[in-house]
Amino acid sequence: MKTLYLNLNRYMKTHAHYRKALLFLVHYSTYPFYVMYPLLLIYLFMTHNHFLIEATIKPLIVFATVTLFRKVIDRPRPYDTYPIEPIEPHKKGKSFPSRHSASAFIIAFMFCQLNVYLGILTIVFACFVALSRLLGNLHYLSDIIAAIVYAFIIAIL
Repeated sequence: MKTLYLNLNRYMKTHAHYRKALLFLVHYSTYPFYVMYPLLLIYLFMTHNHFLIEATIKPLIVFATVTLFRKVIDRPRPYDTYPIEPIEPHKKGKSFPSRHSASAFIIAFMFCQLNVYLGILTIVFACFVALSRLLGNLHYLSDIIAAIVYAFIIAIL
């Protein structure tokens, strides 16, 4: 894993276009969720769909429990462990699991339960969020995988 992060960091330093694209992805990959998730909740409310409660509660549970896990576990981030720089300044520790990835995937899984096509689209967006966290040296792959698995488990309960 160390080699992966060292190579990513070296590539980021020597290729400005890669760094700019990655910065764009880190900053804006979550934006579709800021639009789509409230629209989902509004749609469910307006159509009196019973799924509204589940689509509200499950993402809240994931966000709250992941936040708690991160405080308790306080795993160092890749840039805390290896001689690399994150894509942008970031706080130390609290890496496991990735809250961005967990939140994006639980929302995507909520869309999957409502509409398969919107579900696939939001899973693609969630993959961009997860990829940005990994390539930006902000999380380990295990942080992201754990976040996705946890979001999936909560989604199917």
